[in-house]
Amino acid sequence: YLQPGSGVVITRGDIHYVVTEWGIAYLYGKSIRERVLEMINIAHPDFREELLEHAKKWKYVYSDQKLPVSIDGRISIYPEKYETFLNLKNGKTIKIRPVKPTDERMIQELHYSLDEQDRYLRFFAPMKDFRHKKIQPMVNIDYSTDMILVGEFSERGEDQIIGLGAFFKTGQPSIAEIAFVVHKDWRGLGIAKFLLKYLSQIGKELNYRTFTGSILLENKPMIHIINSSGYLLKLKRIEGGVTIFAFDLS
Repeated sequence: YLQPGSGVVITRGDIHYVVTEWGIAYLYGKSIRERVLEMINIAHPDFREELLEHAKKWKYVYSDQKLPVSIDGRISIYPEKYETFLNLKNGKTIKIRPVKPTDERMIQELHYSLDEQDRYLRFFAPMKDFRHKKIQPMVNIDYSTDMILVGEFSERGEDQIIGLGAFFKTGQPSIAEIAFVVHKDWRGLGIAKFLLKYLSQIGKELNYRTFTGSILLENKPMIHIINSSGYLLKLKRIEGGVTIFAFDLS
């Protein structure tokens, strides 16, 4: 047995969590690149850019890897206060939280899981390319103006993003545009409905007064969620079966 005060050493590969005052990094089972990003994003904000440059030099991360930056050029701090849990109709519980730079692979997997029709309904085109350059802007956001909430399901040490809801600033200061994606195996469980409600709450905190979005008429499940949201909708139909909707958050 160990004597009191004895040192204990484990290999880096056996470390599951690293905790700092800036967050918790889960490292077990992650790639080198993912581990590096996890560690950078729980370092003191003043040193994150320097750490990222060293990681690029050693080719641990992509040469164009970015960090979340606010409109004033400072590191955008992860808003842990928005983390919560959602109990679903199927008896499972998922974590709802803001997106992180380390979510890139899981968001790629979510989008690649969509069939051609789902991609058409979401992007108005049969999108097939979800490589790093396409996804990186989605995981490095300015939390003071934009928000992406992900639904994360964890089981037996494996994490999966099974849905997301987002709003992004537009050219008008008080208006944000919203969008949603839910994995086909997790639909009809209230995820998108909850995300819309939670995003509306956060949007008001960030001084947005109106949400807007575009939706195809064939996307009946999403139309139902928007119509049943309780907000007074303003609709404007445009060509190609696309409808632009807007509602006031008040």
